[in-house]
Amino acid sequence: MVIVTRNSLVECNVCAKKLGVEFGGAPLLKCSKCLEATYCGRDCQVANWPSHRKACAAAVKTAAMREERALARPDLGATEHDVKFFADDITSEVTLLAMRSAFKIGEKDQCSTSRVLRLWFDYDAGAPHLRARFTFARSELVSFEEGLSHLSPATNAQHAGLVASTRLTRAHKEPDYAMGTIVFMMVNKKTGRCWPYMETQMCVRNSAWEFLSAQEMSLNPNWERTFAVALSHPELPGPALLILELFSSEAEERAKEAVWRGLSMMPSSRPRMLREMVKFSGLIAEPDIKEKALRALKELQTRK
Repeated sequence: MVIVTRNSLVECNVCAKKLGVEFGGAPLLKCSKCLEATYCGRDCQVANWPSHRKACAAAVKTAAMREERALARPDLGATEHDVKFFADDITSEVTLLAMRSAFKIGEKDQCSTSRVLRLWFDYDAGAPHLRARFTFARSELVSFEEGLSHLSPATNAQHAGLVASTRLTRAHKEPDYAMGTIVFMMVNKKTGRCWPYMETQMCVRNSAWEFLSAQEMSLNPNWERTFAVALSHPELPGPALLILELFSSEAEERAKEAVWRGLSMMPSSRPRMLREMVKFSGLIAEPDIKEKALRALKELQTRK
């Protein structure tokens, strides 16, 4: 399973060429003013400047306003810090447990390029640890226009071309990846104030899920519960999240046989990998899923 976030998979804002030499792409160039727009070369940067000019100015203005606000109101600066770092901290949970089923990735009616996934959280600034400050409340799929409506005017201007560019570059996206736009809606429990935060390029592999491709894997009808459970205790390692997603989405027998087929391609490593999967399954907090996974994996350990 490969998780790709906006920090590791980037495309040219003009031609959608994949950037980042570590991924076999072109060197990454950024706008020197806003440090947000990305390009594959100077030609694309120059060509995009007329349309990027307003967004660039808005991004620079937003950054300056945030700095001034943080100095004038340290409490607001702390909230913004919490919101951003929490959204970054739960990238694995969002990509593995929320995006696939919410956007119906791998299905005929996949909507990752036509809808925004809004994730609502209650925020308690007084909780001692970052994850404890946020409690998942609900989710909703909305249009791009509605998804952007809660953002500040400056942020809206910055992302003014998002709807068009997302649809325009759909054909250029690498088929192996599904990209989705996530808006985190953080509501302060005491004041009722909402802090929206948007991730515009959260990606996930749609044909390399562990043991089953997205096209073969069932959607998890209870993904919100699975997502909430995963966030209710300290961070789970990636393998544990994969097991949680597999056994939450599939019937026990189907999940078990998928694991067996996958591990049959590496028979010498199978005993060790099954031991590790049993260990990771023990970290799952959801009793029913934990029991189902452990029962299936321990049965596989007895197979020859």
